[in-house]
Amino acid sequence: MNQSKISVRYAKALFLLSQEKNKVERVKADIQTLGKAFEQSVDLEQMLLSPVISNHQKAKVVSLIFEKIFDPSTLSFLQLVIRKNRESLLKDIIRNFLELCYRSQGITRVVFTSAVSIDPAFLDKIRGIIEKELRTRVEISSNVDETLIGGYVLRVGDKQLDASVSGRLDNLHRKLLENNSQQK
Repeated sequence: MNQSKISVRYAKALFLLSQEKNKVERVKADIQTLGKAFEQSVDLEQMLLSPVISNHQKAKVVSLIFEKIFDPSTLSFLQLVIRKNRESLLKDIIRNFLELCYRSQGITRVVFTSAVSIDPAFLDKIRGIIEKELRTRVEISSNVDETLIGGYVLRVGDKQLDASVSGRLDNLHRKLLENNSQQK
């Protein structure tokens, strides 16, 4: 089965479980904490992905790290993911679960990536424009990616607008290669 489908199924199962137990916000906070833990600790991700470490040991480590801060249902879910050898899908499960949470609340997530740090007032203006255009509540986050050189990349759901210098250079490079291959 396609791994993206598997991660969506796990995310849906966690979302439905958290809805059933009226713990969506609590589980959402746990899942966001887990995502931040992955971002901040390469060791955690490497440990979970290591084929040398047994599932039992991985589950034990996860329990030691998160048992005092996570809801029991979140912890049980993580241990299930480990038992089923789906640790490699955790980042996708996190992303899909959060998307389900936002969608259920009528919130569209937007990611604004630029080469330099952006003023929060400017982000508020962008949020206002997108909310007006899409007629929905928008949660916007910003990232800095110096490889963009200049401009920005705006991601709304599964759509992306690339107005970056590096994106334009990539497009130009592709067109030149296409023209070159057509001339041969």
